Amino acid sequence: MKLSDIDLGDLDADNDPHFLDYVINLPILAEIREKEKYIIIGPKGTGKTGLRIRLESILDNDCVISLTDEDTFSISDLQTTNQNEIKRAIQAFLVLKVIDHIKSVDRFDSRPLETFSDTKLGGFLKGVFESIQINTPIATIALDKIFGGKNKRTVNNLLSEQFLSKVRDCIGTDCVWFLIDDVDSFISFDDESQRSIMLIQFIYALHELTAKKLQQSVNFVTFLKTEVFNEARKRATEIDKIRPRIGPLQWDMTLLKAMIVERLKWNLKSAGSSRRWQAFIGGPVDDFFNRLLSMSVNGPRNSIELMRLALKNAADLGHGKITVQNIENVERAYGQEVLKDLASFHQHNYKNVDDFIDIVLRGYEGDFEKDALEAQIKTAFLYDKQIKDDFGEKWARSTTAHKLIEIFYEVGVIGIFDDAHGEFIYSFERQEFSPRPKSKLCIHPGLRSFLEAVG
Repeated sequence: MKLSDIDLGDLDADNDPHFLDYVINLPILAEIREKEKYIIIGPKGTGKTGLRIRLESILDNDCVISLTDEDTFSISDLQTTNQNEIKRAIQAFLVLKVIDHIKSVDRFDSRPLETFSDTKLGGFLKGVFESIQINTPIATIALDKIFGGKNKRTVNNLLSEQFLSKVRDCIGTDCVWFLIDDVDSFISFDDESQRSIMLIQFIYALHELTAKKLQQSVNFVTFLKTEVFNEARKRATEIDKIRPRIGPLQWDMTLLKAMIVERLKWNLKSAGSSRRWQAFIGGPVDDFFNRLLSMSVNGPRNSIELMRLALKNAADLGHGKITVQNIENVERAYGQEVLKDLASFHQHNYKNVDDFIDIVLRGYEGDFEKDALEAQIKTAFLYDKQIKDDFGEKWARSTTAHKLIEIFYEVGVIGIFDDAHGEFIYSFERQEFSPRPKSKLCIHPGLRSFLEAVG
């Protein structure tokens, strides 16, 4: 099998037909299955969609609810700016989706809901059931029957303990898993203030439904981009109260290596080859993976990107094996692509962050202490009015050097030296960042070659 024949799969798990053939189980998967974590956060490229797909594959299909393109609505459809009403409307929508699932799957007994037949709620449910029978999208039903001030009583009834206890009775000893890949995938907004409100109330809505109202008969699991979650957290510190239920999606070198190795094994198996995967690597295998994986800024996505570039370089040079030299040959081009990815991933919170990184860190070499980087930020940007005005983005202009260093760490550009482990740690491994003035920092190895180059 030639190096040029190796297929590492699509970067997006949703578009990879072979993803489940070489997926690896992350530690957080067990915490989700045990219902310990249900708000999963991670930067783009860390495998949130892949984790959702893996979770779906090991759950009973009758017990999984996923949102579709038809399950979308705008926050303006709720016809209210009251934050508690927004939260309750989102909850009512999700409960309606659960009812739709209960009625659509033979496994569940919907008869407990018939106890409301002689009430106003019974009339509402009858209309809902009729709409479900003719495949009316739940968002369409919600627009007519639960959104807006005129439907406030219906929302209250749907979220009452009397009604939700019957929903739990329908599910019985089973557990329904409601998986939401990205909150932006089903609620749209018109401006940034609406987005913040929606994010905060969505998180509160899920927590209350899972932990209290449905008592984990329905386990809502949502996968949020770290920057989206941090945006909500800045504006609602009470989110910290549900911290035990929040699980950061983290990778280490062992997991990243396993992810690459499983893809190499799958290629050999698909080709009917008896070769061992190590046969693709020239030189010490550990040295190769240490170099490859040390350059991963956001985890699996970057690891695959760099491995793909290095494989192509080796194949173009006519090599039969891939080596550390092939990684070195492509590291500058790789760093440029990673910086473009970071700009795309963080465009909402930190617009043009790639240009800002270039302004501050271009030509900045080696390891450095935190207070030295603060001085560099002040000299290269904060104290230079012309450069600040030319850059223009408020998130960078109206803040401190300390905050900008936090942003550098958050997006993955710098790491901090961990004395306990004797190595630099990056945000995809550990999201908390608490540097001291003399803390040792460094530019991420995956970006170093590109940023240290001048001109």
